[in-house]
Amino acid sequence: MRNSKLKVLIIDDDEDDFLITSDYLNEIEHVTIEVEHAPTYKTGVQFVNQWRHDLYIVDYMLGPRNGLELLAEVDAVQARLPIIMLTGTDDEKVDHAALD
Repeated sequence: MRNSKLKVLIIDDDEDDFLITSDYLNEIEHVTIEVEHAPTYKTGVQFVNQWRHDLYIVDYMLGPRNGLELLAEVDAVQARLPIIMLTGTDDEKVDHAALD
């Protein structure tokens, strides 16, 4: 099978969660995954606005801001990017807001 390359940005202010997510991604076979880390909300927005990645993984809690705010800010520039939001909350309102 062909080995493809995927550029992934993980936006997460928790270093341990970033490392765990990176480890999971690196276990995927037949795909070379280049992972970059944005440890703050502000850095995450800057990276997303550069559109250099194939996939964006965004944590819900980003210090005083959150992933929903980041998604709204990215939507404001009409980016059409694949984004996955990770959250430890069990609040369905957050789930629905992220999907919207």
